[in-house]
Amino acid sequence: MEFNVSRFKIIFLVIKSGMKSVEKADKIVVMNEGKVESVGRHDELLKNSILYKEMVKKSQQTEKHIY
Repeated sequence: MEFNVSRFKIIFLVIKSGMKSVEKADKIVVMNEGKVESVGRHDELLKNSILYKEMVKKSQQTEKHIY
């Protein structure tokens, strides 16, 4: 049996505190208090979403911290 994945739309939901894998996504949905705040690629959201920009900044600070 042959299985052709090109016929299917695949959606991954990632809930994550680190941003590295999220940055590579085709579409990122930023939610705040259960509502969509903005949608776009990483570079678009850095320009258009204050909330996303803050999340990236906090994630980078956390990555630099040595436990």
